[in-house]
Amino acid sequence: MSTLGAPGGPGPGFSPPDGGLQAWLTVTAGFIAQFCSFGFLNAMGIFHHVYQEDLLKENSASQISWILTFQFFLMFFLGQTMGVAVDMWGPKMVLIPSSIVAVTGLILLSFAKTYWQVFLAQGVVFGIGVAGIFMPGLVVTGQFFARRRGMAMGIVAAGSSVGGVVFPIFLHNMLEPHGFSNTLRYTAAMMAGLMAIACACISSPFPPKGWVARRGVVSLESFKKKEYLLFCIGAFFVFWGLFGPFDYLPQQTSQTPKLSSLSIYSIVILNGASLPGRIIPAILADKFGRFNIIIPIVFLCSISVMAMWIPLVYYPNLVGIILFAIVFGFVSGGFLSVMNPCIADLCDNIQELGTRIGGFLMVAAVASLTGLPIQGVIFDKLEGNDRFMGLITFSGVTMGIGAGFVSWAGVRVNGIIARRKREEFGLQRREV
Repeated sequence: MSTLGAPGGPGPGFSPPDGGLQAWLTVTAGFIAQFCSFGFLNAMGIFHHVYQEDLLKENSASQISWILTFQFFLMFFLGQTMGVAVDMWGPKMVLIPSSIVAVTGLILLSFAKTYWQVFLAQGVVFGIGVAGIFMPGLVVTGQFFARRRGMAMGIVAAGSSVGGVVFPIFLHNMLEPHGFSNTLRYTAAMMAGLMAIACACISSPFPPKGWVARRGVVSLESFKKKEYLLFCIGAFFVFWGLFGPFDYLPQQTSQTPKLSSLSIYSIVILNGASLPGRIIPAILADKFGRFNIIIPIVFLCSISVMAMWIPLVYYPNLVGIILFAIVFGFVSGGFLSVMNPCIADLCDNIQELGTRIGGFLMVAAVASLTGLPIQGVIFDKLEGNDRFMGLITFSGVTMGIGAGFVSWAGVRVNGIIARRKREEFGLQRREV
């Protein structure tokens, strides 16, 4: 078993335990945190529909998208700060206040009446809270596991898929009998209870570093590693187009009379399919290599949009929508699950994982902030089928570009791994 060193960090002989009660309780906490953060944001199609049809019906699709994407922006952009805060003070000291902020944001949203009130409550307050909920479980789960890191982080990431299934159904069934405001208050109460459990379960194998870790907040050293930089550039383009189906597939479905009843369930199918997508590729990544799995997954994200979603613009049908939602949900979930183990493979020291994930999420933040509003502008400026054709093309092409950069990074990483194995094999032969 591993041993911990001085309070500033692990001893030189430390190796992740790869299991045990403390580790699996932390996985449970991470799952709940993803359920309440990314999982809730995956229900954005419900909010877009409510805002466009009722509360903010005088605002454009692009303006509404800024509210939804600003949550993603803060969740990712503050990941750098939150990751280092976990290293400095431990996961509980980040998770507890962040949970309070997120619940407060939902309560404030229940009283909002204007665009800027909604933006501040949901986009800013809830977004800040979600950032602190999203990050700790990812960081400490990666520190608890080595050999089974992909599986463990896949289970954590699966929380967002489960949340993406539960929250749309919950919100849809609560909105009509209870109204928007009361539905949000019930949601806040449920989230408060779940996060109390997560805060009790989460822990870290390392003692807090204290102020020694503060330099990581503004460090750009990570981007000097070429493989890490290429991976981040690729992820930027992937995130630019990734959330298009989650927001606009329900809209497209609702505007087709014979398929309008499927609108809410298109979100559920997307997120439901992402559940095995978060777990199966992560397990395969542990066996066959993280980059060997993420490269085909990212290409499939682009291909599925271009080959399966575009035909639905001109020939909408039930089977096609369900098949596309299943395929894209699975591969998008695979990307979101395997990307963190890939970042761990790019770390020279596992204690850098919080800062490396944080830096990566800063890049994802800018892409997430601008991707949907760009698609919203395309939607607002064009007419008829061209509206969906334009935003779908943007989504598919950007993810295809991202797949190229991720592949470039993967080829370099696999080359480094192969070279290390040859060197180790040569050393063993000399010793014999």
